[in-house]
Amino acid sequence: MGEVKVSVIVPVYNTGAYLEQCLSGIQGQTLKEIEIICVDDGSSDNSVEQIKKLESEDARLCLLTQKNRGGGAARNAGMRHAKGKYLVFLDSDDYFHPEMLEKMYLRCERMLLRFVCAKQNVTMRIWGLRRRSRRLCGRSFCQRAGFLIGKTCRKPFLMRFITGRGIRCFCVLL
Repeated sequence: MGEVKVSVIVPVYNTGAYLEQCLSGIQGQTLKEIEIICVDDGSSDNSVEQIKKLESEDARLCLLTQKNRGGGAARNAGMRHAKGKYLVFLDSDDYFHPEMLEKMYLRCERMLLRFVCAKQNVTMRIWGLRRRSRRLCGRSFCQRAGFLIGKTCRKPFLMRFITGRGIRCFCVLL
């Protein structure tokens, strides 16, 4: 694989029921110059086995494992291994539109953006129910004390913008 344009970091914790749709959605992106970094955060279901199978079939996919430390710590671990020019996070129970990474990458490049937020269709799973909403991501990125605060998913960030400022994801374990 040549230059990695976008690193997709997927923190994983017991989402085996949704992983296939999530990862196949990333693998099927129209932008092919990507790497997919799955960081398992101590799952006790079949998540790791599913990722290992896909990892053996797709050289763009990489599995990292850690003891349960929370989603922020998993994102930080993925960031340490990322090689892409841009960085995007995706929760393992979500998925991308097939053209999303390409469109956002081209927008960032054309307009020299450090990060971009987009309209999104969100399907939330709350107590087993699915609810759809349409909203605009806004003001969810803050640079306070070097942390990413708020929703980081579905927003590509220029890697050197993040690493050059020592920004990390905030971790909270409840």
